[in-house]
Amino acid sequence: MAQASGHEVVHLPVADCTLNPIELAWVQVKDHIKANNTQFNVKEVECLMWEGFDVVTPDKSKNLVKHFQDKFEDHYWEVDRIAEYYSIREFVIHVGGESDDEYDNSDDEVLPSDPDSDNDLAALDESNYM
Repeated sequence: MAQASGHEVVHLPVADCTLNPIELAWVQVKDHIKANNTQFNVKEVECLMWEGFDVVTPDKSKNLVKHFQDKFEDHYWEVDRIAEYYSIREFVIHVGGESDDEYDNSDDEVLPSDPDSDNDLAALDESNYM
């Protein structure tokens, strides 16, 4: 449905809170609780939690997303392109009948040895991935 509307669906890496602005919102709620908790009981913490939700306004939520975009987005797109370039396209394990001596590696793809060299980086041209 999202793709049909012209949006690209991007999956977050597992357990990576830096890519999820809700984690930063939770930090603001927890900070509100820590700063205002004087009685240290469940009832007060619950009240402070609801107050903390009000602390995270729609404008603050927008700023959390903008913070990620400004600070991390370009970096992660670049890392994604490099990872895609160096990823293994196919990995096959043959069970039985073949040994290392029988393997012919003449058709293996040769990857650049130094990702920092100018020649190798030319292969990472954006037009190949966009």
